[in-house]
Amino acid sequence: MYHESKVKKGLLGIPKYIFMLFFVLIAVGPMIWAFLSSFKTYAEINSSAIALPKSLNLQNYKDAFKYAPIAKYFLNSVLIVGISVLVTVCVVAMCAYVVSRFRFKLKTVIVLMISASLMLPAQAISQRSEE
Repeated sequence: MYHESKVKKGLLGIPKYIFMLFFVLIAVGPMIWAFLSSFKTYAEINSSAIALPKSLNLQNYKDAFKYAPIAKYFLNSVLIVGISVLVTVCVVAMCAYVVSRFRFKLKTVIVLMISASLMLPAQAISQRSEE
């Protein structure tokens, strides 16, 4: 009896995993396609966009580094992300200490506000006038 219910649960779980796999493929599929297309020549992309590359062509990467300062852009991104992570961790650690050690009014509201602020990127919050 126990074994049969376990099998039924397993069979009922299959559609759930197929559903999740479908969304994973939708999310990851374009990244895989773009990565594989980066190894194709222009002629291969124009002939069939979804086919696998015929050979490992690194000329696109050589051209990208030759014509654009990608290494500089990458280092700038790493620097900005590193600094913002350090600042965020320091600020959130101080807030977490106060929230965890002390009892005060509006504690729940403050925790919710801090959590909500971490969910929004700074670019979505900043208001810059485009003139």
